[in-house]
Amino acid sequence: DHESQYRCTRKVSTVICVHDVQCLEPDCNNHGSCDMGVCSCESPWTGDTCGSVNCSLTDCNGHGICME
Repeated sequence: DHESQYRCTRKVSTVICVHDVQCLEPDCNNHGSCDMGVCSCESPWTGDTCGSVNCSLTDCNGHGICME
């Protein structure tokens, strides 16, 4: 639903309501930040919602094995 991407119930702005586009996962799974509907992920996190780890970018600090 197109309207669910907006924080406001209406797409029309008012004094008390600004219609910023939200990300699919508004907090980007706590691994990034949402900007204009797109998650910008912290390394090594990746994906549309920062919910996947890119094992080629981490060695788990030598304390384990990265699993995608």
